[in-house]
Amino acid sequence: MKKIVNWLLGSVLMIAAVTMLSSVSANASTYYHRTPTRATARKAYYTTDTKSHTFRANGNYNRWTFRANHDLKNYRNTVWTTTQQTDIIMHGKKVRYYWVHNSKNGATGWIWSGYLKPVKAKAATPSEATLVSRMRVSKKAQQIVTVIQNGSSTATLKL
Repeated sequence: MKKIVNWLLGSVLMIAAVTMLSSVSANASTYYHRTPTRATARKAYYTTDTKSHTFRANGNYNRWTFRANHDLKNYRNTVWTTTQQTDIIMHGKKVRYYWVHNSKNGATGWIWSGYLKPVKAKAATPSEATLVSRMRVSKKAQQIVTVIQNGSSTATLKL
């Protein structure tokens, strides 16, 4: 009797396992479609993400996969320069990636455009003469004394 019960229980478990395995769908694909790369104007960016990576392209345009090659957490204060762009179709949506490189150590790779922010150009510091000429008093004064701080405890005095 025990053998029959064990045989029936084993058969039921086997049928359940086969049923469960056959109902699992394999729709999730790690392959993506990629458009041909296009050259872009060189622009400077910095990254806002520390958990992602730069990626290398593996495969052809129809079967492209991600392969990480540089952790962005190691490049927090690095300026990345874009040279190319491509669009990747991921889950039915078009996503833009830029090919970037940096001058710090020559690291290169593809980065999602959402992780990049443009570097703002630094405004040129106006010269001392320009600052003085903008003052209202400069139109009436014959002599002006200027003091410009050089450090925490030093300054330059000019007539």
